[in-house]
Amino acid sequence: GNLPGPVQRVADFIAGTTSETVPSSSYRLGIKSSPCHEIYPPSLTNAIRDALVNYFDKQMPGFVSDEGLLHAVETRTSSPVQISEMAPLWKQTVYKGCFLREKGPALPEALYQLP
Repeated sequence: GNLPGPVQRVADFIAGTTSETVPSSSYRLGIKSSPCHEIYPPSLTNAIRDALVNYFDKQMPGFVSDEGLLHAVETRTSSPVQISEMAPLWKQTVYKGCFLREKGPALPEALYQLP
């Protein structure tokens, strides 16, 4: 079927406005301008904005512009975070507010955030 990915210009995401037009993307199923700033809870949207302006733009100058393009929402079949079976103090080293939900035979193990 037709499954274009939702996208938004970085400058528009920061401003909280939907992009009228978007630059081209290599996403193979196509893209569609969407209000990505409305997809996430406000606390997450604000954290992404902060990271883009205060951190990411310093690492990749120019990305925070009309030509920078955010693609939302990505999902994975496994978590990018791994907790070693040999780390007995994992509770002290995991991000505050997160906990280990399940433990299975395969790593990575699932982390979930407390509300």
